[in-house]
Amino acid sequence: MLCGDVNFRKIHRHLILIKDERTINDLKPRINFPQNCDSLLMFCYIDNEVGLTFDFLCPYNSRENVYYERNMKELRQIYRKGFFNNCEIEVIPDNILKSENLINYINSIIDNYENDENKIFTRKIQELDHLRENDYPDDILVYLYKEGLNTERVWVRLTKVENGKLFGLLQNEPNGNFGIHLFNEIKIEIFKDEEGKANTIYICE
Repeated sequence: MLCGDVNFRKIHRHLILIKDERTINDLKPRINFPQNCDSLLMFCYIDNEVGLTFDFLCPYNSRENVYYERNMKELRQIYRKGFFNNCEIEVIPDNILKSENLINYINSIIDNYENDENKIFTRKIQELDHLRENDYPDDILVYLYKEGLNTERVWVRLTKVENGKLFGLLQNEPNGNFGIHLFNEIKIEIFKDEEGKANTIYICE
């Protein structure tokens, strides 16, 4: 499947196989990259600031389904999802990893980047998936409404849920005078549109 088309739920916190010759050629001078390896084994997680991220684990031979463990201290190489959007990727079973070293490394990523319970909860709201930014799944489109102004749509980064209400930080400055600005936190209402799809709105006082 093409990386740019994939829903984050298919890759988030999974092992990902990527065949990308340019990246392999870039890595070869810097690490021990066996000649028989044609792929990159990655772990996908969400960085709160920069979105979906692939962390390079080790070289992989897709013909023999074998990974080649490396010293994780020699080089940490991370890539934003957008870097591979034109590449074919494959999700592979998590249980292929037997290396305690790699398993511990992945667990450290989860501990560092996937420890916000509020974020974890907002990511579980599947009815908002069609509003999410493809590479930044914590960012959703929200309508701004204020009497006397044209309705506007902005990007909002979800932060938490309180008393059944969503909250998030504005990611772009509104064009209209809605009384809110970039990085302000707003309370978001969920409503159903005419087609029955969930949509989101902030109603200005």
